[in-house]
Formats: sequence, structure tokens, C-alpha cells
Amino acid sequence: MKKAIAILLTLVLIVGLSVPAFAAKSPNGQEYHKVVVIQGNDHADSDVAPEKAENVTFNTVNAGKSITVKADPEKGKFDGWKIYKADGTEAVAGVDYKILGVATLASTEMEIVPLNTIVIAANYDNVVTETIIVNDEDEAPETGDSTVAVLGAVALIALCGTVVAKKQLAK
Repeated sequence: MKKAIAILLTLVLIVGLSVPAFAAKSPNGQEYHKVVVIQGNDHADSDVAPEKAENVTFNTVNAGKSITVKADPEKGKFDGWKIYKADGTEAVAGVDYKILGVATLASTEMEIVPLNTIVIAANYDNVVTETIIVNDEDEAPETGDSTVAVLGAVALIALCGTVVAKKQLAK
């Protein structure tokens, strides 16, 4: 009877430790879109990666929310905005983004609602700003706790060792 209780308690311990290890809270599922704003072509001639250039900003916008972008008058004569998809191809109005109000791609300031991950590039002095490719995959935090899973595995191995040892001693 003592053996059965010991095995039962060990199984309860294994289940109690291992189930929560894989039941950690997952991301809440809030949908968002990445928006990259490039203010001019400064990153094209530098040795710095475009992702680390000073004129490139990365934003995360909740679905349905807008972001306001403004041209930088210090960069030169503003020629307008160009909007790209994450893969570098040209974005389509109404499919990839919506511009709010009376602003257009030629406006120095516009409020835009991203419908997908987009790159907004400001063009100055008759130079088309080069775009960058953006990783469009969702980034979710890891879930679970591997330490507790390892403890559960050790307890399972100990249970197996105990059963084998008891059978060897019983002979």
C-alpha cells in the first residue's frame, strides 16, 4: 500500500509541475502593424545598417489606430511620400494603408492608418528615398517555463528508478 501511495504522490508531483510549465500566459492577441518611417536617403551612403540609421524610426501601431508623419524641413525641399509594403514593393491605398483627412502623399504632414506592415519614405530634393525590407513576422514572447519542465522530467526519471530498484530488491 505504501508503494502505491508513493507512486501516486510522485505522479501528482510530476503532473503538478509539468502542466503549468506549458500553460503560461500567451500574448493577448492584440493585432498591430509595424510602421517604419524613413526621413530621407541618409542611410543609403553610410556604413551603418539602415535599421540603425538615425533617420529611420520603427513604430508599432495597434490595428485601427493612426500614426502622424511629418516631413523634416531641414532635409531639403520636400517632394512627397512613398509608401512600401514590408517586402519592398509599392503599397496600395485602401489595401495596405488609409490616409485620413484631406492629406495626400504630397502633404508635408499626414495621418495614416496602416492596414499591414508598411514603410513610409520621405523624398527630398528630387531624390527617391531607398526603402528597406521589414521582418513582417509576429513577435510573441516565449511561453512556458523550461525549469519546471526539467524538474518534471527528473521526477519522472526518479519514479522509474524507484520502480526498477523495488523490483530488483523484491527478487
